[in-house]
Amino acid sequence: NHIYQQYNLRIRIGVGRIKEGWHKLAESYQEAWAALVESELTIAVYKDRPSDFRELSNQIVHACQALSQGDMREVNSALQAVFISASRHHGNTDYRVPIVRQFLISAFDMLVLTAQGLNWDAVTLDRLRREALERMEIAFTISDLRESWAVSVDDLIEARKRLFEGRHEKIVERARALIHQQIDQPEGSLPVSIAEIASN
Repeated sequence: NHIYQQYNLRIRIGVGRIKEGWHKLAESYQEAWAALVESELTIAVYKDRPSDFRELSNQIVHACQALSQGDMREVNSALQAVFISASRHHGNTDYRVPIVRQFLISAFDMLVLTAQGLNWDAVTLDRLRREALERMEIAFTISDLRESWAVSVDDLIEARKRLFEGRHEKIVERARALIHQQIDQPEGSLPVSIAEIASN
């Protein structure tokens, strides 16, 4: 109440279920968001949902696992299914856009958290999240939301490609530089091993 009066901000807290380990944190996070979406209470506690909601949460977890494994085709497939399931579960009418939007934003947040755990560039992740949020915030129809979700997913996949595409070239360039460094030493050319290059 004090924060609302002082800063005109409304604070809400979503509570997911306790999980058996950090690897299930994503599921608890989704449950907390679901509690907020389904309730207007200041502190909203997750209540077990029907199997279609669990299926939706599992799709997001599956997409995060595919991202961890670098299987971008599976990430794309899972995330397209997430939109279909979310609009089916929360409602496929323009009236339900705010609820579907909030769910998709939380799903994208989970992808960003997964990517952070994979040491993606923080600046890129911040940009991807900000642009996805901006796109989804201006979507007022299910069709617009579907398009903004698809673009956000494509951007994430492209960022992953750019992140890892240049990695091979960087390794080769580093190896070439080390070889040239060894050759250009004043005391003459010293033997260079692959193991030595790999360790640098």
